[in-house]
Amino acid sequence: MKPLRYITFALIFPLFQHAQFSRVLISEDARTEELSIAINPANAKEIIAASRAGFYLSSDSGRTWKRDDPACIKVSAYRSPQVFWSQRGSCLSGLTGRDSTLVVIRTSGDRLVYNNCYNLNWESGKISEGLKSFGELSNGTLHTIWTQMDTRNSKNHNDSSFIFYTSLNHGKRAWSKPTRVSSYGGDCSNGDSTLMGATCCTGPDHQVYAAWAGNQGLVFRNLSDTIARSEKIITTIKNGWQYKVGKNASNGLPTIACDLSQGEHRGRLYVCWSDERHGPSNKNVFLSYSDDQGENWTEPIVVTYRPNHKEQFMPCMTIDQSNGTVYILYYDQQNFVDGDLADLYLAQSKNGGLKFDYYRVNATPIKPHPQQFYGRYFGLSAVNGVVRPIWAQSDKNNIPGIYTALIDEAALKTYNKNYSDDIEIQKTFTWSAKMKIDFTLKNNAEVSAVITKPLEAGFEKTVAKNKKMRKGRNSLVVDTTKLGLQKGNYTLTLYYKHNNTFVWIIEE
Repeated sequence: MKPLRYITFALIFPLFQHAQFSRVLISEDARTEELSIAINPANAKEIIAASRAGFYLSSDSGRTWKRDDPACIKVSAYRSPQVFWSQRGSCLSGLTGRDSTLVVIRTSGDRLVYNNCYNLNWESGKISEGLKSFGELSNGTLHTIWTQMDTRNSKNHNDSSFIFYTSLNHGKRAWSKPTRVSSYGGDCSNGDSTLMGATCCTGPDHQVYAAWAGNQGLVFRNLSDTIARSEKIITTIKNGWQYKVGKNASNGLPTIACDLSQGEHRGRLYVCWSDERHGPSNKNVFLSYSDDQGENWTEPIVVTYRPNHKEQFMPCMTIDQSNGTVYILYYDQQNFVDGDLADLYLAQSKNGGLKFDYYRVNATPIKPHPQQFYGRYFGLSAVNGVVRPIWAQSDKNNIPGIYTALIDEAALKTYNKNYSDDIEIQKTFTWSAKMKIDFTLKNNAEVSAVITKPLEAGFEKTVAKNKKMRKGRNSLVVDTTKLGLQKGNYTLTLYYKHNNTFVWIIEE
C-alpha cells in the first residue's frame, strides 16, 4: 500500500455554519462522564444510551427517553459503560464497578428486558482500567479489551501496565481465559508511558482487531492472527496521548473501526486519534487506514486542519455499516478567539476517509464543568443513515445534562440549504503596509480579528478584540508595522457571533 501524504488544504477547508439539528435533552445529571450510545441495526427507532449515572432507552429514534437501571447490576458504581446491539436486535452492554467486576447485560425482543448477567473477575490484586467492548454482530460474541495495571498512579518502575483481551460467547455462556495481547508493557503512572485507550472491532470474516496508545505510539494488533501475533506501530503520537487543552485535562486516545458494509471499502480498517504534531497548542484529529488487515497503514490523514490553528481534539469514530460512511465526532475551538469554550463537530466521509464534510452539532458553546474536564464525554452511533451523537453540556444555569441531536441524511442535506452568512467579505487581500479590510455585517456583532501564518502554529497577531460593530458596512485597518509583520502570506480570521471566517493575505 502506498502511504498517503497529508491532505492538501483545498480538500479540507470546510464551510462551517450555525447548528441546525434538533437537540434533545436525555437527562440532567451531574455524572455525565463516559457516555455511550447505540442504535438498533434491526430497528433504528430503538436506541440505548449509558453514562456513569445509568442507562437510558428511546423507542422513537431519540426524541424521548426514559431511565432504565437494570436490576441485575450488582456493583456500587458505573465505570466506562459501553452499549451496542447484535444483528438480531439484542442489546449488549458492559461496565466495570469498584470491585473490578465486569457485568454484561443482554436485552431481547421488543420489551428491552434486562437479563442474562455474567460476571468476570479480573486477576486478583490487579487494577482494570479503560474497559472497551464490542458486540460482534453475526454470532453474538462480546469482545472486551482493557488496560490492566499492577498499581494505579504508581511511580514504581517495577509496576507495569498491559493490554488484556477476553470474549464472551452467549451460546456457551462462558468467558474465554483473559489473554495478554501487548508484548511490550508500559508503566502505571496513568500518563503517556502507560498503555491506555484499548479499543477493538471485528472484520467481515469475524477477525478481531485491537489498537491502543502507549510509549511506543499508536499500536495495532490483529488478535485473530495466530501466527504473527505481534504489535505494529501505526505512527508515533506527538507529545503523547495525554495532554491539556488550555488548563483542562484531555487526551487523544484512539478509536478503531472496520467497514463491514458491501461497499467498495469493505474490510478497510480505520484508526482515529488526535495529537500535537502540528504544535502543542494546535491539536488536530488524524485518521489512518489499512486495506490489508492492518499489515500496512497510510500516513496520517489530517481530518480537521484550520488555518487559525485552534484546537481540535479528543475524537470518537463510528461507521454506518449499511453504506460504509465514516463519522468522526470531536471537540473544536475554531469558533472562539480564546478561552476554554468549544463546539462539538461531526465530520462525515463517504469516500473512505479521503474527504470530509463538517457539521456543528451543538447550538450553544460548550464549557467544561467547573468540577470536570475534557474527558470521555461523548459517543456516536450511525445506522442506515440515522446518526445519533451523545454529549455532556451544562446549561446557562450551570446544570449539567446529557444530550443527543436528531441527525439523518435529510438533515445533513438541508444543513446549509437556507443559511445566509452573517458577514460578507472578499476572500483574498493583497499585502500592503496598511491594509483596509472592508466587510458587511448583516446584524450587530462583536468582532475579533487575528492574523496567523498557515504553516506556523505559534504565530498569532491580534488586530482587534471584541470590537462592537453595527449592521452594515464596516472596516478594520491592519497596520503591519505596528504588528511587526514582514511582507508575506498570512491568514486573517474574523470571529463573530459563535462563528468565524477567514481570508487570505498574499504577496503580489
